[in-house]
Amino acid sequence: MCKIIRLLLLALPILLGACGTSRKTFNGKLDAETLTAEQVVAAVGKTVIPDECLSAKMNFRFKSGSQVLSVGGNLKMKRNDVIQLSLVALGLMEAARIEFTPEDVLVIDRINKRYIKAAYSEFHFLEESGIDFSVLESLFRNEIFMPSGQRCLSLEYTTSGNATVVCQNTRLKFKFLTSLATSLVQQTQISSVRGGSAEFDWSYSDFSAYSGRYFPLSHKIKLVGMGKDAEVQIQLRNLSNESGWETRTKVKTSYQEMKAEDLLKMLRL
Repeated sequence: MCKIIRLLLLALPILLGACGTSRKTFNGKLDAETLTAEQVVAAVGKTVIPDECLSAKMNFRFKSGSQVLSVGGNLKMKRNDVIQLSLVALGLMEAARIEFTPEDVLVIDRINKRYIKAAYSEFHFLEESGIDFSVLESLFRNEIFMPSGQRCLSLEYTTSGNATVVCQNTRLKFKFLTSLATSLVQQTQISSVRGGSAEFDWSYSDFSAYSGRYFPLSHKIKLVGMGKDAEVQIQLRNLSNESGWETRTKVKTSYQEMKAEDLLKMLRL
């Protein structure tokens, strides 16, 4: 159990920064010859799931070096309000919960009865990468987002029926690989404009029909070039628009509060 909790904690920073594939054709075919980035962004916007709430059962796999962790759990989201991930160890009990809101991040270690509640600015890897709640929500929901301080919007290339929308601010470059046939985002990459090997990569697959549109059931998240490469795979099932659940987790008074920097020291970040 201790090993499981240690691996769960190692997986947290990666999150803090079904059936066969289905296809949906955008009504108003995009022409690669005259395509603009604005057209691609508008087409992707038409594929966004309209439901305010999304919930799903989740298989969660984390790998870093030789360390591998596979657990079950649940993902719950309410637009503009909260993203909750519940990680269940050995299929028996909730070992950890991660809750993102527009204001802060809550991490609960139920095994050791401790928690962290901190602003995004207290996690330097989030601060430096420009990742806040709105960015995380777009990543989980398979959307294109405009980073803070964005200064350009362009189409880097079109090939094999795909187009890459590129936007950039003074620190980071964001690339959104999009299928022209489906107007669905296939991959989002975040990298530094100053060079270096660090890169954050979120890929999507197994698009399943839902609410008249399509949603990716497979999410693969990679972080490379930060001293320790890591990968998270999230496989969703039983997608629904369940509502009425508690959007804010109450921490028991018996739990010990930790600071964000304490978690970062433990993880050597």
